[in-house]
Amino acid sequence: MEHGPKKRWSLFRSAGLAALVGIGAALVHTLFHTFGGAPFDEDPLVHVLLDYAGFISAGVLVLVILAAIRNRLF
Repeated sequence: MEHGPKKRWSLFRSAGLAALVGIGAALVHTLFHTFGGAPFDEDPLVHVLLDYAGFISAGVLVLVILAAIRNRLF
């Protein structure tokens, strides 16, 4: 049974989805610091902004790479 060509994953949509996941992860991390009794080591604003930048960047990088690999292999 032959199937048609698989639909390619959009890198742009993958990046958007990863950004949303990164925002969610950073929010959970911030809530942990706020309500979990783990104080911030430095200025809270700097810590939160760096967390958001890091989580979003890492998520976008990983998911776009996975989408590119998936598109190349399948």
